[in-house]
Amino acid sequence: MEPSQRTPTTLVELLQLTAEASGQKPAFIFRDKHGGRRVLSWRQIYDLAGRFAAVLKTKSIGRGHLVVTTLSNSPERVVCEFGILLSGAASVNGQCQLADGSDLLHILSKSRASSIVLDPDVPNGPWDTLKQRVILGENGHVTSEDFPHLKHVLFARRVPNNADEDFLGHLDQLTEFYQADVTPDDLMAVFTTSGTTGFSKLVVYGHKN
Repeated sequence: MEPSQRTPTTLVELLQLTAEASGQKPAFIFRDKHGGRRVLSWRQIYDLAGRFAAVLKTKSIGRGHLVVTTLSNSPERVVCEFGILLSGAASVNGQCQLADGSDLLHILSKSRASSIVLDPDVPNGPWDTLKQRVILGENGHVTSEDFPHLKHVLFARRVPNNADEDFLGHLDQLTEFYQADVTPDDLMAVFTTSGTTGFSKLVVYGHKN
C-alpha cells in the first residue's frame, strides 16, 4: 500500500508516514539567543529517534516503561520524545521549576518512572537535585532508596565540538535503528497540569487519544 493510502493509528505510524511523505521538508526550526539556527527535517527526526529507541532497547526500556524527560524545548527534546515513542515506552513531562527541585521529585515519585533524561550541564538543573538522591553506576544505571523504581539516568548534552559527548552528534554516528510494534491502546505520554494546587497532576494519554 502506498504511504498516502495508509491511515496511521499511532503517533509512531504517523511519524513514519510523514518521514516517508515529507522527507527533507523542515519539521522544526530552532533559533537561539546567539543567532544560531538548527533545522530538523521529518526524515532526520525519524532516523535519529529510531537510533535513540535502539539505545533505549539496549537498556531494556520499552513497552510498559515510563521515561521522564526534563529537556528544554530544543532539537534534543524533539528527538528524545519521538525516540521514547518509537521504543514503545511513554514519556512523562519532567517539570523542574521550583528552587529545591521538589516538583521534579514529586513527578518521579508519582509516576514511578524507570528512567529519566536530563542535561547534566544545566546550572541548578534536574541533575543537581537528583544526584543527591541516587547512586550512579556504569552506563547511567542508578540505584536509589528514595526512588527504587528508577533504574536509568540518560544524559543528553549539547557539545557541538565533541560528537561522542553531544547527544545528537552521538546518535548521528550510530547505525542501529529500532521501532516497536506500538498499538493504539498503548500508553503514549503522561502530561503535567499547570500545578495551581502546588504540584502538577499527571494526565495519561494513549496513542488512540
